[in-house]
Amino acid sequence: MESYLIQRSPSDFRTMAREHLKNKWVQSAIATLSMSIVSFIPSIILSVMIIQDQARATYYQYANQIFSILVSPPLTLGLVTYFIKVSRKQETTIPDIFSGFQHYLASLKLYLYMMFFIVLWSLLLLIPGIIAAFRYALSFYILSDHPEMKTSEIVNLSKEMMHGNKGKFFVLNLSFIGWVLLAILTCGIGLLFVIPYMQTAFAGFYEEVKQSYQSSRPAEV
Repeated sequence: MESYLIQRSPSDFRTMAREHLKNKWVQSAIATLSMSIVSFIPSIILSVMIIQDQARATYYQYANQIFSILVSPPLTLGLVTYFIKVSRKQETTIPDIFSGFQHYLASLKLYLYMMFFIVLWSLLLLIPGIIAAFRYALSFYILSDHPEMKTSEIVNLSKEMMHGNKGKFFVLNLSFIGWVLLAILTCGIGLLFVIPYMQTAFAGFYEEVKQSYQSSRPAEV
């Protein structure tokens, strides 16, 4: 398989992210908060119900898990769509964070497809599962750009584009550990700014890999 190795360092992607987020920090923080409310508040309510009603705790746990499975895919798609726009310096609005619901079934199919293979690899050993997760890391970005593509095509394209780049993406993730720890010290409030910082850098990573891929095979992406 041909490698589409990119040259930029994690520092480069963080610098570009800060540049792209100029004048968008507050909006991005509000968008992140809005997504978090939709994602976590129902889960918190169900968790409280589990504590208060132990007789039905199992049902509430199942309801919580089902809710997460049903809502996570479109929210993930909306998240990457919003920050792809930020990375491309396009106009963004807070409702963009929920745009993934416009392609709900496609996002759900992709999420379940990815989770199936990640869990399958994880059953062998933890490391293969982690490698699989990084192999599929660009899938939702590709779906955002190409909602007409089939699920299997998206995953295979992500695998191909990430060939030679998984290590770089891993290091990029690691480079934010310090920021995440500092955000946690603020009782999580800082995450409203760290998450946009990370996601814009990840979107920039996708753009770089995509350009590398296009330069080799311009007719395919």
